[in-house]
Amino acid sequence: MRGTKRVSQLLWRWRTNPLRRHDDVVGVWIVLAVWIVIATGGT
Repeated sequence: MRGTKRVSQLLWRWRTNPLRRHDDVVGVWIVLAVWIVIATGGT
């Protein structure tokens, strides 16, 4: 159960991080979309 606690603590820190801005979330989605396109061979 130690791993679960560590992961939940990490997620809690990310969720309550005051430095997380809307631009950061948009950037993550853009990177994720690019990786999906590359993984599916849609380059």
